[in-house]
Amino acid sequence: MTKVIVLTRSTNNEFIAILNPQTDLKQWCTNWIENDDQNIDFCEGGSIDMQGNEICISGDNGLIYLTITEFTI
Repeated sequence: MTKVIVLTRSTNNEFIAILNPQTDLKQWCTNWIENDDQNIDFCEGGSIDMQGNEICISGDNGLIYLTITEFTI
């Protein structure tokens, strides 16, 4: 059996990624926001905070919550 982390956008349950549990989530989120997500301008003064099973990503023009769910497959 293998454990994985599934990230979804909290507002609409949109699938974001499947990650290894050893992944540095803050670093992964930084890369994701800067490279893949076009909805938030994170580069200037943004922050990433872990709050229980959610990741709060804030930036100059918005806020995104990602839900962290752990599965064993």
